Amino acid sequence: MVRFYRERLKETAPASTFTIEGKPVEYGYIRKIERVTLVNKTGDRGSISIYITGHGYKHYVDTTVNLTSKPLMPSEVPYHLRPDEALGFEITGVNTGDEIEVHITAIERLYASFEE
Repeated sequence: MVRFYRERLKETAPASTFTIEGKPVEYGYIRKIERVTLVNKTGDRGSISIYITGHGYKHYVDTTVNLTSKPLMPSEVPYHLRPDEALGFEITGVNTGDEIEVHITAIERLYASFEE
């Protein structure tokens, strides 16, 4: 079984540094992240580090990118998430009150039927 997954994370910066985390993968599924788009809707400032979270740790998977007021894709490398893992984003260098949006596009498959 294949299902398409889209998630929109929207956060108003509570401080110049903060984190946002997506929803964890359900038990029995694997999520292949095909595209991540980031935007600071308020201005051209800030950086984001992308990590996989779950199982009690953070595993950084992408370099820090500079946020702009136009949508930005940091990498074209797909991420594969297992059950209980999610993408997380460390945001730094923004102003309090900036509007940050993260858009995630993925495909989810049953764990046993996942193909690359």
